[in-house]
Amino acid sequence: MPWACACKRAKTFHNFAQDGFSKDFLLTENTLIERGGDGSVCRDKDGNVCLECTCGLVISGKTDPANPLFTQGGSCWTNDSFPLLDLPTDQDPRRHPRNNCIHKGYASVALIPVRTKDRIVGLIQLNDKRKGRFTLETIEIMEGIAAHIGSALMRKRAEDDHEKLQAQLTQAQKMESVGRLAGGVAHDFNNLLMGIMNYAELCRDRVEQDHPTREWLDEITREAQRSANLTRQLLAFARKQTVSPKVLDLNDAVAHMLKMLQRLIGEDIDLVWQPGAKLGSVKIDPSQVDQILANLCVNARDAIDSTGKVTIETENVSIDADYCAEHVEASPGSYVLLVVSDDGCGMDYETRANVFEPFFTTKPTGEGTGLGLATVYGIVKQNKGFVNVYSEPGKGTTFRIYLPRDTSVSNAATEAATKTITQGGTETILLVEDEKAIRITMRLFLEQFGYTVIAAESPAEALQLAAEQSHQIDLLLTDVVMPGMSGRELAEKLAVDFPTLKVLYMSGYTANVIAHRGILEDGVNFISKPIGRDALAQKVREVLG
Repeated sequence: MPWACACKRAKTFHNFAQDGFSKDFLLTENTLIERGGDGSVCRDKDGNVCLECTCGLVISGKTDPANPLFTQGGSCWTNDSFPLLDLPTDQDPRRHPRNNCIHKGYASVALIPVRTKDRIVGLIQLNDKRKGRFTLETIEIMEGIAAHIGSALMRKRAEDDHEKLQAQLTQAQKMESVGRLAGGVAHDFNNLLMGIMNYAELCRDRVEQDHPTREWLDEITREAQRSANLTRQLLAFARKQTVSPKVLDLNDAVAHMLKMLQRLIGEDIDLVWQPGAKLGSVKIDPSQVDQILANLCVNARDAIDSTGKVTIETENVSIDADYCAEHVEASPGSYVLLVVSDDGCGMDYETRANVFEPFFTTKPTGEGTGLGLATVYGIVKQNKGFVNVYSEPGKGTTFRIYLPRDTSVSNAATEAATKTITQGGTETILLVEDEKAIRITMRLFLEQFGYTVIAAESPAEALQLAAEQSHQIDLLLTDVVMPGMSGRELAEKLAVDFPTLKVLYMSGYTANVIAHRGILEDGVNFISKPIGRDALAQKVREVLG
């Protein structure tokens, strides 16, 4: 006698134990969802997914005890199923019967619900091509067995859920530890890098254009910038990178990156761009879109042997509760989907499971930091999105990134109207920085651009110097994290005597005094260390207006 025990899930109906059924029969019975003519999932008035056939009726708990086909315990059984084929639709107690069991020649059929407390979680199916194989007493005994199976299933599910939650907790703690490490180290490390870069810049000003030392100074600057980029990746992964989100069209953002991406992946790899029509807007820092695309394309390039193809696509999507039930990181809503796929070597299950781990890499020693995909993951999560990866060995890889659709008015027009900003001025700037190398070099840079600079190594000294000033201070340029007082607290104190004072914060990592979850508050001006001379002058001029 063929038998099967199945467990109910959000979108499918899986047999976890069976014997005697053919593969094609099991494949059909594993899918019980009722669908409309357009292929959409049918739901009842309460929003529950409708299940077809007698199995769907039993597992939904919608049997009628008054009908001889059903028992008081909710089971369905018959010793001769063939007459059911001749029942008129209005007399058939089943819901959208498929009659698959009958067409396969099974005369005796029993469907017993697997219960746990107050709900049905699956069913036991017994089929036999001979008639008269069951009695009511047999079915009631099977109902008792099914109840024990239900209890065992729930214990197993609880154990699995506990293990899953424990794994998620361990992962979260690991990421939080790396995040704390990144935040703690980044501030001091970026200060050191900025000092190195600024002194190298000052030295270049004193060296002849054709002097061999100039080449060495350029190399120092490049290596320092590479180190800064590595720190920035770590901060992005840890979601401690300060960002300034803007409403933008993802199609435009991708289009502007295409030439650079083609250079990254090389001429032997085709880059295919398939923009979605009438794409919704997203709110994200434009530099983060660049980081996502660059990291995914470099990853795709490394997965392709000599020639191949990388495809970038976008489209509008809506995520429903059914999808979320199978993808724990997803949330229902409207999204803009960014897809980056390649036809490279693909990944096995173990690699795929660890692909977003920080420092995990399959590349040879010295050829990868293991932060590229971790950076992508951190950026997407920081922007309230989620990312899925699909890959099999030899069949390429696809990354699907879901970013929440933004319904606010785009500020693109405002940005387009912004005029080119001159890089100099005559205003007075109060510079507050506890790192000596940065304080000295930034003062020299700003003075080169014509500004009057008052430099202080601490908030206390800044307040004292400001009190001694006989004329207006136009801009406070301050580090965020300093001994004794934060940059924001200093700005609030100075605003009492200088109500028109403008403020520009700088830091090597996110500080919650100016940002929430790494996202800047409206109206807050910020530059991320390390920052070069020209970028500093541009930002100062922008803030001063």
